[in-house]
Amino acid sequence: MRKFLLAATSCATLLSTNPASAATLLFDFVSVDPADSFSFSLDSNPTPFFDNSMTAIIETTFNTSAGPVDGNVAFMIAANGGGFATFVPGFFFPEPVGEQLFTGTTADPTFAPGVFELNFFNGLAPSGAVIVGPPAGTLTISETMAAVPEPGTWLMMILGFGAIGASMRRRQQNTTLAVSYS
Repeated sequence: MRKFLLAATSCATLLSTNPASAATLLFDFVSVDPADSFSFSLDSNPTPFFDNSMTAIIETTFNTSAGPVDGNVAFMIAANGGGFATFVPGFFFPEPVGEQLFTGTTADPTFAPGVFELNFFNGLAPSGAVIVGPPAGTLTISETMAAVPEPGTWLMMILGFGAIGASMRRRQQNTTLAVSYS
C-alpha cells in the first residue's frame, strides 16, 4: 500500500506541475544598410506597456553597432501595415512593414520563430492603405537556450535522487568487523 501511495503522489505531482515561463526569443533584424541592423530579445508572450488594438508597444534593450540601448518596439497588426517600428533615443532605424509578426491581440501578443522579409514604409494611400516601399531587410525570430530547467525536469531530478536514497537506505547491511592482533 505504501508503494502505491508513493507512486500515486508522484504521478499527481508530475501532472500538476506548471509549464516553464514563456520562451525567450531573439529578434535579429538585418537591414539592407548594415549600419541599421540590430537585435533584441523578448518573451514569446510579452506584456505590452501600451496597446491600442492596432499597435503593441514593448520596452526592450536593443543591441546595436554602438552597444546596448534601451528603447521601445511597436508591433503593428496587418491592417496597420504589419511589421514593427523602433523608438530608440539617439538612433534612427527603418520602420519595416510587411506581415503581422504576432498572433493574438495587441494586448496579449504571442510571437513564434520565423523569418520575415520586410519592406520600408512608404506612406499612406488616400484610402488609408499602407504603401509598401523597397526591401528594408530580414527579421529572423529564433529561440534562445533556456537557462533554467522546466518544473517537470526539477521534479524528475528530485524523484530520482529520492529513489536513489531509498534504495541505498534499504541496502544497508550490518557488517561485522573482525580485528585480530598477531
